[in-house]
Amino acid sequence: MQVDGNGIVQPNWLAWAHQGTDTLIPSPLSAAFGQRQDGSPVVAFGMSDGTLQLVDPRATGPQTNALAVSSAGPGAIVAVNPIPRFDGTAGGADYAVSYQQGFNVLAGTGGLLRWDGTSSGLTAQPVSAGSPNTVSPDWDSFREWYPGIKEGRFQVINTSGEPVTVALQASSSPGYGCWYAPSWADAPAFPPGGITVAAGQSSAIYTMGAFTAGAQGGCAATDPTGAWLGYLAITPVSHPADTLLVGLQLNQNMTVDVNNQAGSSSTTVSITNAHNQLAAFGLWTVTVGTPPAPTPQPSPAVCGSRVTPAGWPGPAVYRFDVTGATYQLPAPYQFGNQVMVPPLLVQGSVDGNSWTSLGVLVPATQPTVTAGSPGSPAQLTLAAPFVPGAEGIGPATFWWENPPGQPAYQAIRVGLGPAGVPSQVTLSDLLPPTDGTNLSGVQIAATSSDRVARPVDSGVDQAPLSVQVLDAEGNTLPGNDHSYKRIYYRDASGNLVTNLFLTGADPAGFIGVSPYAGAYPNDGSVTKGQPAVAGTYHYVSTTSTTDQMITGYVGGALNGGQPAPSQPIEVQASAIAPVASATSASEGISLAGCADFTGSSLCRLFPISAGQPALFLDTTDGVQIGILTAAQATTSLASLPLQQSAGAPEHLLASAPLTVSDATAKLADTSAFLSGDHVDTWLVAHGVLVPVVNIPANS
Repeated sequence: MQVDGNGIVQPNWLAWAHQGTDTLIPSPLSAAFGQRQDGSPVVAFGMSDGTLQLVDPRATGPQTNALAVSSAGPGAIVAVNPIPRFDGTAGGADYAVSYQQGFNVLAGTGGLLRWDGTSSGLTAQPVSAGSPNTVSPDWDSFREWYPGIKEGRFQVINTSGEPVTVALQASSSPGYGCWYAPSWADAPAFPPGGITVAAGQSSAIYTMGAFTAGAQGGCAATDPTGAWLGYLAITPVSHPADTLLVGLQLNQNMTVDVNNQAGSSSTTVSITNAHNQLAAFGLWTVTVGTPPAPTPQPSPAVCGSRVTPAGWPGPAVYRFDVTGATYQLPAPYQFGNQVMVPPLLVQGSVDGNSWTSLGVLVPATQPTVTAGSPGSPAQLTLAAPFVPGAEGIGPATFWWENPPGQPAYQAIRVGLGPAGVPSQVTLSDLLPPTDGTNLSGVQIAATSSDRVARPVDSGVDQAPLSVQVLDAEGNTLPGNDHSYKRIYYRDASGNLVTNLFLTGADPAGFIGVSPYAGAYPNDGSVTKGQPAVAGTYHYVSTTSTTDQMITGYVGGALNGGQPAPSQPIEVQASAIAPVASATSASEGISLAGCADFTGSSLCRLFPISAGQPALFLDTTDGVQIGILTAAQATTSLASLPLQQSAGAPEHLLASAPLTVSDATAKLADTSAFLSGDHVDTWLVAHGVLVPVVNIPANS
């Protein structure tokens, strides 16, 4: 008869009847379907005389002869398991057989037979690579080599609104999960390179299974309670710091669970038995979820002003300070790792009806997270009103002008990405300043000894510029004089530095200047607990390593003339590629490869803490603002599958928080990790997100 992959007998069948007397000697005691070299089926009969006989199931006629017969073994063959060739060579199936000796059904030996396709080519093979033995000393040791297989099927269902990748880490070795799940007739093996499951979609069905090693059929290292398992690494494509590691465990009661998890709690996994008749374990669905994107809250506040006076030669220049850029975070993100949000969208209109995208605005200032409470979700704020003493927190500022020959925009509006409700400013409402001071010019220079501004090219890292506005007599005006709010910048071609990633421009060519210190001001105010350098300062940032020149201007009057611009300011940004420097996470992880004010090559790490996430920028596909809300050490992907040791505690996946300060991230509590464990984490330096992998957890 024929049985399909669901275990259902099909209506066509073939029966054999023995010839001769009623006593069938030798008699078949076991049977199984194997494969020949060309993939066609063959039936293997384990016989009472210790031989294995292979028969063509398609043969018809008065007598069916064996295709091949092995030599007699040390006892009756009471079980036969066709398996893919254990040494990985091409050809038909190998046959793992169990020999029973005498009348004791609990005692026997095991062996391995291989057929080369000829009538005399069914021969014994060593039971392990390099072994001279063709028969194991007992069933227990035979099981440790080839114990048999318990199989199932699984499928990944992605219920989130984004694609996720899924990788499988597993080993057939005893003590590492005994995972064995090659391709079978109804399902392929899980791809070695992993899979990507699109938003709202399901994967193909894949095999799962394990060797049932050990005297009690467990996994040999901790028999009889050792687990059969593989490990899944589930990664949201757009925020990889939210990777979740999951132990996919096959239990001896034929259930499957995913209770052993570590990593970001914002990525969720559950499992359900969907079908009981696909192999021994049946079909299980692994359901993956990630939170929805953060939700823009009410429109941001946009404060506009005209910085150039009436009669100014050239187009009017306008300044806009944006605050209240707030997003509601989905509940899991309060305890997650990585949030991605779109930048602020800036649009212009010539008639107040149709709107054109001018560019996007990325606040370089320090984001904050306000913890939620029951019924009140957490909130992420990217730009907030400036408060003296709250270093790094302040508005996001941009400038605009309508040059001759370009659209004469009459209104500007700003929203929190395409989904946000924008706030609008009408340019005609922004009157020229009437309290202008007679000015002779502005002096601006980088604070470095050679007067060169050197930010990292992350787009949010800043280099400070010392700023002084001079009155008509050449005296420096105090920092609270309104003229400081009228400073703007132009590049070497005379183009206004808007602080926007302009629509249609290469994100790698951005340069901007903020009147507010941000998350990475490079003056010691964040990581050193010191106040910012004294005086009035602006902060330049860029995504380009090309040497650039910018010049500062101030809108004011000098006997009806125009104040002198600053000297050109040279900007030489550098790219960094930090690498981990650590003996162990418990002693501290540092990143090397920076030229910081500390005088060493170690990078300043952003000190992530509750409510104080790290800001970074992703320009690989457009412009996205990244927020790392937590720093935690998680079992390293390179350590999977985990080794289980006899007599030792169960080896579980683990995560624990890191304490980040200055140039070191430390794992203070290592109790969740076993000796020899390694960890992965993510850190941020100069607005660059850095993966740190395979660091020993303990010294």
